[in-house]
Amino acid sequence: MPAMKKTLIQLVQDISSAVDDEPIESLSGTLAAEQMAQIVEEVFYDIVSYELPEHKEFLKLEAASDLDFPTHFKYPVNSTDIEMLWYDRTKALVGVGEYAEVCYLSPMEFVQRMDGISTTATNYVTVNDKKAGTKLRIQTDDFPRYWTSFDDEWIVMDAVNKSYDDTLQEHKSRAYGRVYPEFDRFDEGYIPDMDEEYHQVLFHESVARFMDRYKGGVSQKVEQSARRARYWIQDDKFRKTKPNSWSRYGRHG
Repeated sequence: MPAMKKTLIQLVQDISSAVDDEPIESLSGTLAAEQMAQIVEEVFYDIVSYELPEHKEFLKLEAASDLDFPTHFKYPVNSTDIEMLWYDRTKALVGVGEYAEVCYLSPMEFVQRMDGISTTATNYVTVNDKKAGTKLRIQTDDFPRYWTSFDDEWIVMDAVNKSYDDTLQEHKSRAYGRVYPEFDRFDEGYIPDMDEEYHQVLFHESVARFMDRYKGGVSQKVEQSARRARYWIQDDKFRKTKPNSWSRYGRHG
């Protein structure tokens, strides 16, 4: 489905033409222009929910840097899922990164693993995670191997090697996952952040949704175009293989 990327004002002008509305010069010029821009935004977020690959990237974790929470990291801004996590296991104080994967566990699996540390052991500290509503035994003589999240805001890892750091360090962490792109409905020059092919889907679905909401119904021709666009995006979704990932919104990949 060949297409060209268009700015928001161009998309709105095309929609206006497709529904036989008055010509639009500015997003703030008429109520119809504002309604169309809002429709485009809604459809955009519906489309990106299909986990388009161009929205996957390396993510920056923010360490809590708190002795009371030595293995906590703040979830990256605008991220929706984390596909992989790594932590630098370099034992030299200065050296190249020896990254090893930190594997995801469900909150229940994580707690059960932490509970497996003997209360008579000396190689752990107790963390009172109020969000989780429980205390966690965090190992203090090894690098992290597992992680989870109890609240979709904080990542919790299972260990910190206090021979090198009192808390896990931001610069030693690495993550890869999907981000949720932001849509600027008030910038006429904004170009929706998706591949060219999806711009055509965005246009046809926006026309259909605008007519359904504000024009008393969708014509057969418009519905056929929107249906073809929907089928295309479904087919494209299934053509892509989706690796295992963990969604911060509770959906497992």
